Amino acid sequence: RLPIKEENTTNPTNPYGLSKLTCENWFKTYKDLYGLDYVALRYFNAFGERQQGGSPYAGVIGNWMQALYFKKPLVVYGDGEQTRDFIHVSDIVRANIKAATVPTSQFQVYNICAEGDFSLNSILSYLKETTSESFNVIYEEARQGEVKRCTGANSRALVGLDWQPAETIWDGLRKTMRWRGIR
Repeated sequence: RLPIKEENTTNPTNPYGLSKLTCENWFKTYKDLYGLDYVALRYFNAFGERQQGGSPYAGVIGNWMQALYFKKPLVVYGDGEQTRDFIHVSDIVRANIKAATVPTSQFQVYNICAEGDFSLNSILSYLKETTSESFNVIYEEARQGEVKRCTGANSRALVGLDWQPAETIWDGLRKTMRWRGIR
């Protein structure tokens, strides 16, 4: 069900999602056993300056920036029509600061997302339009368990943390390309 809200049923389809949910369950257990309060932030597709690429576990934008920098093909797993909710690192930093200072009286989970719904192909089109670099795109088979669409809702963070994203994906991409030295 989109957009994804914090109270939606969680049913991870890959090991990465399962590892994140496992941590939240640990937090809940510590809350129940020892009375410790926690705030959990669910970052959606993080990207930005200083993100390292070159790994199957790195974010797609980080991998693409590294590929552009080293003049290698950009790899898309699937048809590129899968959508993601990308959140810039500067917005994540602000959310972390808010979460560190919010009074907690119970375990809280907050989505840290931009409420965006951008296909990988739309980002590739943007890169082709804005960079002077020429690059090839390779489409490979979709990864098993990959989610086709992912868009979050951040209304709980707006109310509970007094936080909302400030960076657009396009401004964030420009900053990331500049940092990588991509013209």
